[in-house]
Amino acid sequence: MFTFLEQQLWVEKQGAGPRAVRFLREPGPLLDAWATVHSLEGYAFHRFHRWARTPAALRREVADVLDAQGIDYALTLASGAALVAPHLSAPDRLNVLVSPTVDIERVASAAALTPVETGEAVTFLVTRHGTTTRKCAHATLPVGGGAGRAGKGRGRL
Repeated sequence: MFTFLEQQLWVEKQGAGPRAVRFLREPGPLLDAWATVHSLEGYAFHRFHRWARTPAALRREVADVLDAQGIDYALTLASGAALVAPHLSAPDRLNVLVSPTVDIERVASAAALTPVETGEAVTFLVTRHGTTTRKCAHATLPVGGGAGRAGKGRGRL
């Protein structure tokens, strides 16, 4: 994937091997290309509510349950963007991307989430194509898609 992004001149690579660092050079064309092939219609939405003092507290509580159950996930949409640009927006909903193998009802029960049709505080977006995600609610750099985990030993947000 990184090779393709570099070939499109959207990403610049500095260094080599595991210490390589990549920088996004052209976010506009990358987002345009992504928007032509991506749609939220490819996901099943599961909406829940749970009161929490702050969105950050809700994020931590849901992430703790996902972590405890060993579930790979990614914060997405405004929830993911807020981790990279926290002062740009303050999302009032938590959007969590998970694979179709996740038992949403088990997660919801463990996190004390109540199913709702509207007024959700947490939405699980379940991929229909089986793509796994990387854990990233606590990562320093949130990323979605791909396979495997983002790594261990990250600091808590």
